Amino acid sequence: MEDQNERKLSEAIKYGNVFNVKGELASKAITPRDAALLQSAENMVIGMPQKDGPAAIMRSAAVENVKHGFVGVEDVTDIVQKEGVTLLEVLGKCSGPIGGALEAAILSSAGEKPIVKSDAAVIEAAEMHATGKGREIPGGLAEEAYSAADRNLQAEDKITLRDILVDAKKKIPDKPVSRAVAEAVIVAEVEHNPDMQTQPGGIVSLIAGAARLNEQK
Repeated sequence: MEDQNERKLSEAIKYGNVFNVKGELASKAITPRDAALLQSAENMVIGMPQKDGPAAIMRSAAVENVKHGFVGVEDVTDIVQKEGVTLLEVLGKCSGPIGGALEAAILSSAGEKPIVKSDAAVIEAAEMHATGKGREIPGGLAEEAYSAADRNLQAEDKITLRDILVDAKKKIPDKPVSRAVAEAVIVAEVEHNPDMQTQPGGIVSLIAGAARLNEQK
């Protein structure tokens, strides 16, 4: 698992790793000035900063890119300037698929959290909505998540959400996040959390935020 995380730092975090975008923009590294512009766009669309929302995730990506020398603090993505691609448009796309919302957790504070049963239940609910099947998919994300949660009960070297969700977009169908998905994951987490509540800044927050953005398109 540690090797997986190290590989992620061997190259810059790009727009395509975080947002549901394609083409040249997907291959561009996220920069601090891009993150600042996205924060302004998010404020305009939503009305306030969102904890672990798209702008916060983008800032985390930019910090990592600067720390590892992939971009400078004053860099800005050239395609945004030259081809008129606005970060407000990116904001509208970032909420796209369920897998993208799950994968976004690897760049949020939730990514380093050791996975527990309530996380696995959230992933299961999201996966079932994405596939349209009312059960856990053999060999799917949820099965992997439940297995990791069981292992974490005994192991000292914990498996994190980052480890499980690193390729979420590739593992489940490309289906948009809806209010129904958001409601399903909230119920799943509450039912499986001993405290009977959702975790602030967790996967549920990301999925609920994505659902709100999709409704505003």
